[in-house]
Amino acid sequence: MALYVLVTEKSLKDTPADIRLKSAFGKDIKEIAHNAWVLDAQQTTEEISQTIFPRDAQGDAEMTHVVFLVAGNWWGYHYKPLWEWLALRAAKKPNGE
Repeated sequence: MALYVLVTEKSLKDTPADIRLKSAFGKDIKEIAHNAWVLDAQQTTEEISQTIFPRDAQGDAEMTHVVFLVAGNWWGYHYKPLWEWLALRAAKKPNGE
């Protein structure tokens, strides 16, 4: 499991980037705020960025300030569904099963 945190300046709701995000990562992404997600992926931060914000879309109105961070561990207080999602991801085998 490689866990990333994606943070944007503004919400992506109902934008082409939102559709690409959900289409590419499905159950491997969990929204934690209107502008922040936790993502379980085996790609690099650059590959993830190009999936959500492809170079040919970078002039679109959907573009926003965005940062992708690798999460090594976590701690905090949040809704139970987030902790359940994280526990499922942590239990996955390296081959994705």
